[in-house]
Amino acid sequence: METATKKENYTEAGFGKQHWSLLAFIETQVVDKSFPLDHRRMSCNTRRGITNGCGWDDKYSTKNKFGVCEILGHDDIDCFEELVNEGFIINNGTLLNMYPALTDKGWKCIGQLREFKGKGGNYIDFVFKK
Repeated sequence: METATKKENYTEAGFGKQHWSLLAFIETQVVDKSFPLDHRRMSCNTRRGITNGCGWDDKYSTKNKFGVCEILGHDDIDCFEELVNEGFIINNGTLLNMYPALTDKGWKCIGQLREFKGKGGNYIDFVFKK
């Protein structure tokens, strides 16, 4: 695995495959009203006591939009928090029981993301146009 730099979180400018695919997963759950989010369908580092039942290895750490891991141990829970911090979603629950809602920015992004994916694009190549 490549060496991670010392960094605390990703910002929107660095969002890659894991962030955008998580946002798409959240949108599906919001539309289907399927709450709380199912951790079994998420990449979960066991450091928080949250597990998907599959265990954890740092090779699963989130990669940025260039496919580089900058933060070892970074998981979908971290991505979720960053989606909140960047204004795409709000969490009406806790990190253990996530009840997300999309913001106006989130809905706009999802529209672009669905069109991008529908035309054959890959999550890692997606860029949100404000």
